[in-house]
Amino acid sequence: MTQNPLRLVIPSKGRLQQPVIDFLAACGFVLERASSNRAYTMTVAGTDDVIVDLAAASEVPGMLAEGRAHLGITGIDLVNEMLGGPGPALDGASLPGGPMLVVKLGFGRANLEVAVPRAWIDVETMRDVCEVAHQHHVQNKSRIRVATKYVRLTRKFLSEAQLTDYRIVESAGATEAAPASGLAEIVVDISSTGATMAANHLKTLSDGRILSSEAALFAAPPATVTWSAKAMGALERLIRMARARLAAQRHKLVRASGRVQDANALTRELETLGVTDVVQTVETATGTTRLDCTASARQVFKLVQTLQSYGLTRCAVENAELLFLPGDQDIGAALTKLTSAH
Repeated sequence: MTQNPLRLVIPSKGRLQQPVIDFLAACGFVLERASSNRAYTMTVAGTDDVIVDLAAASEVPGMLAEGRAHLGITGIDLVNEMLGGPGPALDGASLPGGPMLVVKLGFGRANLEVAVPRAWIDVETMRDVCEVAHQHHVQNKSRIRVATKYVRLTRKFLSEAQLTDYRIVESAGATEAAPASGLAEIVVDISSTGATMAANHLKTLSDGRILSSEAALFAAPPATVTWSAKAMGALERLIRMARARLAAQRHKLVRASGRVQDANALTRELETLGVTDVVQTVETATGTTRLDCTASARQVFKLVQTLQSYGLTRCAVENAELLFLPGDQDIGAALTKLTSAH
């Protein structure tokens, strides 16, 4: 079998590009540009196992669906929109004929939401929007306009909200400016902080959230690509490193030392706290116990209190770059699902 490398496609520009590059670097995949800065291909330093293509974030889902890359990183919102996915129901299953969600990456979080002019003081819900749209239709003999780049998801959501008196205005630029410029009365757009919406005198609705999105790693449908041993090896390394990076972001390393007064009781107490990844060693000469464990940020203070109460009075809390937790190495089933055509 030809040992073709793994082909990964990432955004060539926009709000996701640099966070994607930084995340890959933290996972040991340091990207290097080809001979020209204008080239749409990058390589990974120190290995020939991976080729990285650059494309518009909105093009990544289609490239994966067509088998032009093994893996791709883009927003969940774009996969749903471009391939007509099930919106918020996307939870790791593959879309019909579309990419498979491998792992959410924890950055690029944003919400796709319906927004209306702030001046519409009595409009707070989709039911209110339906009433406004009906009144607009009766009074103006025209349908209310909804500006968006997300045509499929918008139509699906508005249909479920039983809004019928509207028409879509496809946005090619700054969607939030559509009401102020007279292009539309309502907008549906992606927003991470809401600041741009507010700057354009818009407000979101209490029940107008269509989708919560973030950057994610997706795989091509297995039937569309060929996986060489080289590509499989790179896939396993990327998944394990990505999981370790995400685990490190969620956890702290806690190191403690001292003379434990009741080791069995301490073990039971740690289990009660949900802290199970614990390594204890005892120095025979001094009787000093050294304990290493991991804990979420919200667990740290209670954990340190507990450790100190049992005699481990010296405690240090550290950040990790990568954290390989027990069980993370067992990804055989995941690899089979991603690479085996049924």
